[in-house]
Amino acid sequence: MIFNDRVALAREKKGLTRVELEKLIGVSNNMIGKYERGEITPPLGVATKIAEVLDCSLDYLVGLTEENNEKSQDEIPGRLKPALAKFEQLSPADRTLIMSVMDAFIVKAKVQSIKE
Repeated sequence: MIFNDRVALAREKKGLTRVELEKLIGVSNNMIGKYERGEITPPLGVATKIAEVLDCSLDYLVGLTEENNEKSQDEIPGRLKPALAKFEQLSPADRTLIMSVMDAFIVKAKVQSIKE
């Protein structure tokens, strides 16, 4: 049960209560508790919102990587800084959509590399 443990750890590190996280990602009461206890798994869009709010990668939350992949502004390559600035101006819904598309491409690339 990696996802539930990592969500709880990242939420606590961020200093958020379950209720605060629920409000930030737009889910109903007690859902974060259910995710953290491993009772249910969130849909991809919700998991992406959780990762975004907790400033960690979805790969980290689901156990595909051991590192959280948080990066400071100094570590972001120069060519990505303008794109990141534009991304930060988008609405949370648009950010979630873009993150979902990126995650889908990453999964596709991983599947293709396994097939080769």
